Amino acid sequence: MSNYSKTNIINYMNGNIFKEDLKKLVQTRQIEQQINSEVPLFRNLLIENYNNDEIFHGYINKVAMTWGEIISYEFISLIRNYNEEYFKKQEYKKSQLIKLADEYNSSETEKMLDNMSIDTPGIYSLNYLMKNQNLNPG
Repeated sequence: MSNYSKTNIINYMNGNIFKEDLKKLVQTRQIEQQINSEVPLFRNLLIENYNNDEIFHGYINKVAMTWGEIISYEFISLIRNYNEEYFKKQEYKKSQLIKLADEYNSSETEKMLDNMSIDTPGIYSLNYLMKNQNLNPG
């Protein structure tokens, strides 16, 4: 994930992240001041956790959830872009872990098979037993 989306979010928080009609949306001037005073606090948390994707992701989505109705469409768009990148990165990490696990399992299976020796009568006996016991798959 590029840090571009994170940087855009943090930079946007230097300005007004709220809808133009915030004064109409909040009930009192005191609430408006409280909300505006919290923006730098969240911004600082994002800066402090810039390199920790999990915490950054948690904080920015907490902002979106808490202030969802009053933040600007532009800011919501930045958060949406960030989330898309975040989830793509998570899927990539997951696919890499699965690939590593598959490679490990393949390697371990090869090692196990290299150490085994099966003689021809053993295979014949195994086939004979399986046919006689009428094993059904499933």
